[in-house]
Amino acid sequence: MRRRRGGGGAHRVTATGTKGVGEVGLVRVAAAIGNAVFHATGRRIRSLPITIDQLLL
Repeated sequence: MRRRRGGGGAHRVTATGTKGVGEVGLVRVAAAIGNAVFHATGRRIRSLPITIDQLLL
């Protein structure tokens, strides 16, 4: 089954409308990296990507 989205490209989805199981884990990875940066530097960065410039400001 294919569903057309607003970007022009077709994305493969299941019959229930989900894309895949792997996407769920990606959210946790970004949060874990953000927490690691906070514990290492004491600065909470709330936007991605985390860059050196954000840490030095």
